[in-house]
Amino acid sequence: GGGAAGIELAFGLKARCSLHGVTNVTLCTRSSSLLPGDSSWVRSEVMSCLKDRGIEVEFNKDCVKVEADGVTFADGTQRNYDLLMWSTGPAPHDIFPQIGLDLA
Repeated sequence: GGGAAGIELAFGLKARCSLHGVTNVTLCTRSSSLLPGDSSWVRSEVMSCLKDRGIEVEFNKDCVKVEADGVTFADGTQRNYDLLMWSTGPAPHDIFPQIGLDLA
């Protein structure tokens, strides 16, 4: 996710994985911007830091399907992964009830 929690996870994952030779970390968000509640200056600075650390960011990526090794987005694109970290913010993503996850 493109909120504070997702961005923090991306930075931490990149730092940890880099120690083990893993270089690809991608942050996907269904929003058209990072940190939508913050100022444009903050968003720009965070985006710059992500780029500087080699973290790819994909916007407008609404996840509709999760499988063991990949995700499918509403636009039909797919992305494979070795590790998926999900950050939904204060409210769960719509997909969780669809996959049978009890949110109670």
